[in-house]
Amino acid sequence: MPIKRGPDGTPVDIPTQPPRRDASDEAGTWTPNRRAGSLFPDEPATEPPARKQNIDADRASPPPAAASNAEPRTVIHGGYRRSGSSAEQATPSPTSAASTGADPMENPPAGWLVVVDGPGKGSVLTIGHGQNSMGRSSNERICLDFGDAEISRSNHAVITYDPRGRRFYVQQGSGTNLVYIGDMPVLAPMPLENHAELQIGNTRLRFIALCGAEFSWQDT
Repeated sequence: MPIKRGPDGTPVDIPTQPPRRDASDEAGTWTPNRRAGSLFPDEPATEPPARKQNIDADRASPPPAAASNAEPRTVIHGGYRRSGSSAEQATPSPTSAASTGADPMENPPAGWLVVVDGPGKGSVLTIGHGQNSMGRSSNERICLDFGDAEISRSNHAVITYDPRGRRFYVQQGSGTNLVYIGDMPVLAPMPLENHAELQIGNTRLRFIALCGAEFSWQDT
């Protein structure tokens, strides 16, 4: 290359202009139309860092369908509590006059019968005012449906509470088998005293009086 000289003949150094660099060659930048693989043909092309993070996040998160199909831990359905893969019968909650909206004083208890022996041992039955028919049918006022086939379905016996006289009575109904107070058969209406025991079929019941000479709902 010829040397440039000035008017007086002295050599003059002319600085050479550096080559123009493209903005995409700066470190840390990414041009969408440029692939890193074009500079290094032996290496696979790489994706932008932000796009790679989004792909990893999508792979890590479960699909929406799997989350929506997940079964809850506890489901109450059809009177059964289902927990996981097992099912057990749910215990029914007791009803009360407040929950049903009924007035408890429409039929207040006058006493109770407690099954002390035979099928249904430990059960408590409520005696209302007036006549209380006894039998295995659910339509009976005192239902004795505990599996004792010796008890008639309907009107086996009747217990009556007289609110005016404040006395209880028991009498035989249309049942074939006799009703006993202790060892005595009930052949006609008989007074029923507190703590007396009735025998009907294979079932023995203890009578507990609430109303009587010391208490009556009419006095409250």
